[in-house]
Amino acid sequence: MILNDLAAYLRRKRQGDPGFHLVSEGGYIVPAADGYEDQEGDCSGYVRSRVIEGNDGFFIKAVPLPDRPGSGFTHFLDGIQRTQLVGYEGIVPLVYGFTGAVIRERGPNRCLGVWEEAVLKEAIYAPFEEIDVEGLLECGVPVVDTTFWLNVEGEPTSAHYRTAAMNAVKRDRSEAEASLARSWVASCGEREACWLFVDGCLTLPMQHPKVAGIIKSHQTQYFPARDHARILRMEAGERSAMFFPEFGQEGRRKVFSWYLRLHSCRGKDLTYGLIRIEVNSDPRLIGEADAISAWLMAERQPLASPDPRWDKLLYPIHDCEEYLRSIAPSHAVMEGVLST
Repeated sequence: MILNDLAAYLRRKRQGDPGFHLVSEGGYIVPAADGYEDQEGDCSGYVRSRVIEGNDGFFIKAVPLPDRPGSGFTHFLDGIQRTQLVGYEGIVPLVYGFTGAVIRERGPNRCLGVWEEAVLKEAIYAPFEEIDVEGLLECGVPVVDTTFWLNVEGEPTSAHYRTAAMNAVKRDRSEAEASLARSWVASCGEREACWLFVDGCLTLPMQHPKVAGIIKSHQTQYFPARDHARILRMEAGERSAMFFPEFGQEGRRKVFSWYLRLHSCRGKDLTYGLIRIEVNSDPRLIGEADAISAWLMAERQPLASPDPRWDKLLYPIHDCEEYLRSIAPSHAVMEGVLST
């Protein structure tokens, strides 16, 4: 952890630089839990899609469940990010960022353990030309240049600097997850008994025939209103037809997808318990939607409560987050260190 080195640097700046402002309390700048909620990645709004399963167009069906339910998923990947504002150089915020990603592996006794090693990173995020980079490095504090993310005409504002830092932190979280996915594909991707479950959409490094991504947010609509209404009104244990989202840009990721209802939404929001699954656009996977959906239905136990997202957050992903949270410094710990 770099917090003691960072605290030493901040004390020195506070004592010797009248243009520096220390933020030792209430610097938490991401109100969501430990990181950004998984977004659909490609866009929001409407994306035209075509059904690739069956011959009769769009459909909703009940997932056939075996008498002895079980899951074929063996590995689970997720990441977190934490950010905290620790000071200002003039109007430029110094943002501390912690990013981490881990793959948890299910053993023969069904207990989850760490596969290989978690990928962790801590740094101060700010534009190099606006801050005391040499002073930070001398104190042993890593620094990430956010200049690339200052996509603004004219003079940047303090808000622009903060947004750039947040984008850089999110990039590092994504890179941590992608590096683990590449390692898993190289090591386990060809094993018959291995499947990787990823929280979020499948980025290019994750596109492999034995990797499935689970999306919990629903900003993008993939079907006209009549068919989308049928998706929103699915019962627990029902799924949609598998479809191919036509993102319409060459070089974009290509995936097959379908919707699954994990828990009933009666009396609740129509997206309650609703997830969207992505798999690699391998024709061999077109007939696997039922089997993968049955695995996901089996993963509903144990519940990921008391997490408020438990209706869509399956327990192994909750376990990934809890493991990473045990490593990341809490905001209370950070404020205690920075106030000394």
